[in-house]
Amino acid sequence: MKKYGSCYLCDAPGTSREHAPPRCLFPEAKDLPPGVSYRETLITVDACDEHNSKKSKDDEYLMWILSTASRGNAHRRAHFQSKGMRTYRRRPETFLRLLKNLTPVPLRSVDGTLRETASFEVDLSRFNKCMWHTATALFFHQTGKKWVGECRVFTDAFVHLKGLDAEAMNKTLFEGTQRVANALKDVPAQGDNPEIFTYKVFSGQDNRHAVHMVFYEDIQVAVLLGDA
Repeated sequence: MKKYGSCYLCDAPGTSREHAPPRCLFPEAKDLPPGVSYRETLITVDACDEHNSKKSKDDEYLMWILSTASRGNAHRRAHFQSKGMRTYRRRPETFLRLLKNLTPVPLRSVDGTLRETASFEVDLSRFNKCMWHTATALFFHQTGKKWVGECRVFTDAFVHLKGLDAEAMNKTLFEGTQRVANALKDVPAQGDNPEIFTYKVFSGQDNRHAVHMVFYEDIQVAVLLGDA
C-alpha cells in the first residue's frame, strides 16, 4: 500500500500524487518517436481528494488552452493535433461548450500563406485557478511550505483580451509576466523536460514569493504569492 504525507494545500491526509504541472500537458509515448519520453521524471506532490481528483476537468481545460495558444514550439502544435484532438473527438459537445464565442480568423504566416484558424473566449478565472494549483504545488515541492493564500497570475499566452478595460488588462498581463521573468533571470530554470516545461521559484523572507513557468519554450506564466 502506498503511503502519503499530508496534502500540499491542507492538513488532510494525502490519497494520491498530483502532477505539477498536470501530466496531460506532456506528450504521450504513442505520439512521440520510439525511445523518446517526456513523462519519466514529472514533479508530483501528495494531495487529498479535494485538491486533486476533483480538478481533473480543470487539468483538461488547461491542456486545451495551452495547446491552442498562438505561442509555443512544435511540441505544443503536435500536442494539440494528437492529444487535444483525441480528447475533442471523444466529447465534442463538451469542448464546444468551452469554446465560447468561437470565431473563424484568417491568419497570414511569415511566408505569406493565408490559413484559417479560430479564436475563442478563455475563462480567465478558471485558467488562473489552474495556475494557482500548479504554482502552489511547485512552491511546496521546492520549499516544503504550503501556500493557501491569494495569488496574482500574469501570462503572455493570450493574443488579445476583449471587453471592458481590455487594453489595460492586456498591458497588465504582459508587463507583469515580463517583470517577474526579469526579476528571476539569474535563477536557474528547472525541469527535466525543457521542451515542454521549465520553472523557477523565488521564496522571499517576508512572505512574498514568485513562481515563473514556461510551457512549450515560449508560453510564460508568472504567479505571485502574497504581496510580491
